[in-house]
Amino acid sequence: MLRRSRDVGRQVGVLNTEELAQDQLPDELHQTWLTTVPGMLAFTRGDGFACVVNCSDRPVVSPVDGELLHAGDPEVGEKLPPNAAAWWLLPGESSKS
Repeated sequence: MLRRSRDVGRQVGVLNTEELAQDQLPDELHQTWLTTVPGMLAFTRGDGFACVVNCSDRPVVSPVDGELLHAGDPEVGEKLPPNAAAWWLLPGESSKS
């Protein structure tokens, strides 16, 4: 029997951000969805990271600038290949520890 992810999260003690208002979240959990082209998802987190996922079947230009930290495809650069995801450290965040 499949369970809703919210129910499973409660069972294992995972923080469910759906039930908290943004002003109740710690700064590092705040996220902002970015405007993207169709077939792409992108968001930033309050701790200076951005994640971009290309769900389309063509390369797309990333909507964020910064230092590439990790990519699911070795061809990630200015453009994300089809079906690829990548994480960036946003400018101005590299000096924070």
